[in-house]
Amino acid sequence: MTTKKTLLYYDVAERIKAYITVTPLAVGALLPPERLLAQKLDVSVVTVRKALDCLVNESVIEKLARRGNRVLNVPVPEGGKRKKRVGITIWLDAGAEHPETLGAIARMGEEFPAAEYEIVILYITREVVEKNAWGVLLDDQGLSGMLVKVQEIPTEILHKLKGMPFPVVFLHREEFVPGCWINPAPGMDKLIRYLTDLGHETIAYASGSKKLPSVKRMADAFEFSCGQLGLRAENRIVVFGEYNEPCGYDMTVRLLLSRPCPPTAIVLGDEFMVMGAYRALAELGLNCPQDISIVCASGGTIMERLHPPVTSLCTSGLMQSCIRMLRELIEGAEMASPDRSLVFEQELYVRASTGKAYSAHRPSLPFSPRDYVPSKP
Repeated sequence: MTTKKTLLYYDVAERIKAYITVTPLAVGALLPPERLLAQKLDVSVVTVRKALDCLVNESVIEKLARRGNRVLNVPVPEGGKRKKRVGITIWLDAGAEHPETLGAIARMGEEFPAAEYEIVILYITREVVEKNAWGVLLDDQGLSGMLVKVQEIPTEILHKLKGMPFPVVFLHREEFVPGCWINPAPGMDKLIRYLTDLGHETIAYASGSKKLPSVKRMADAFEFSCGQLGLRAENRIVVFGEYNEPCGYDMTVRLLLSRPCPPTAIVLGDEFMVMGAYRALAELGLNCPQDISIVCASGGTIMERLHPPVTSLCTSGLMQSCIRMLRELIEGAEMASPDRSLVFEQELYVRASTGKAYSAHRPSLPFSPRDYVPSKP
């Protein structure tokens, strides 16, 4: 009888291992409560507890007081091979549906085949930054590598990530290697030359937070290019906000209504900000590009589909190269180097959202600016 009961404990332990692997549960995840596990496995709670003790001894799980049982190591299926876990940081406050986020996750899936790799999404939020709660990145999650693309992560945390016992590749952080970043100067110079050739003498650049390294580099390139082409300081406007549609809307309204000589062209930081700008123009009764030219400083395929299609600065191959660099480091490829840094430049794609500057004065509005009440996003 004792032998039969002992074998039952081990059998249930193996079934729990299979549950962890097939579900799958990641390292750090909690198992269902013991009573629920007993129901799922059709055994007693006592048997489940004995089985869990076996898994504790095998370092598969650990017991946490008043919390439950947490996965320490994902078991390798019998006759199988444990998948490597690769993390990617995502800024959740921008929205899980943001084009850049969706594109990055899709390319991770293309580069890391599901038969060999498990993609772990590491969500970063403003709350994580404010509370300095960096366990989501620094706790042991059994990772084989990590792509760091969230620019809101502070420098001291990036230095800690640099010292992790697995490859970490950095995006948009010039001072950290290995990684990839954009030199915005050549692309911005092409854009400002193009706009000034169209007669634009007052140009605005509206983008995300100036705390972000890529935003600061882009703003500096904008200021430098405008200065080189003779635009006076009062005719080159730089404003900072957030990468989202409501901010693009609000900035466009303010730029057009609050200045005696508003810009005749606005360069917006990303695709969502451009969508907000288009909504603002529609509400103000203005036409693009007849009344105001609109440009996206970091555009993708969505910009081709708007009406009118948006003139954009675009970067080809940045994300793919960063992800490929990470895979080469994980797999120990011959050409992989932990000190490698790839620098990209942007290309200018001219579309129908830009045209000649018809007037340096405020476009005619169907109402007085003082009477305008912005709509809610």
